[in-house]
Amino acid sequence: ASSATSLMAAVAGEFLEAAIPTILYIRGVYPAELFERKRKYNVPVRQSRHKDLNEYIAGAIKDMMEWMSKGIVERVVLSIEEAASGRQLERFVFEFELDLTADRAAHARSLAAQARESFSPCSIAQGAYIWSVRTYSI
Repeated sequence: ASSATSLMAAVAGEFLEAAIPTILYIRGVYPAELFERKRKYNVPVRQSRHKDLNEYIAGAIKDMMEWMSKGIVERVVLSIEEAASGRQLERFVFEFELDLTADRAAHARSLAAQARESFSPCSIAQGAYIWSVRTYSI
């Protein structure tokens, strides 16, 4: 992995570590008391106090960072759905622009095909909602 894609992966990972719990808090997917107020880059964010939720988010971000450092992640989607019907209520799309040469792009597409075969997105049901984090490759 190039230093540029590794740096981008680290920055994107830090951003998503703050963004995902904050979105889940603001949209009311979990009770407000499950979150504590923190500051990231002098901006107020929410952090979950729930061990399992934190582990799930950290695992999804770790996988995304690994694939992004290889140049194969194009966007990450946080989807919130109604549990009873499966109807999508909201979708938050985080897009990342990768500047790849033709050779690196071909290699990235090959890695992406392998990643798609080995990755199955996970969803978490919480009361009336189901939410999931998915990555999409180039």
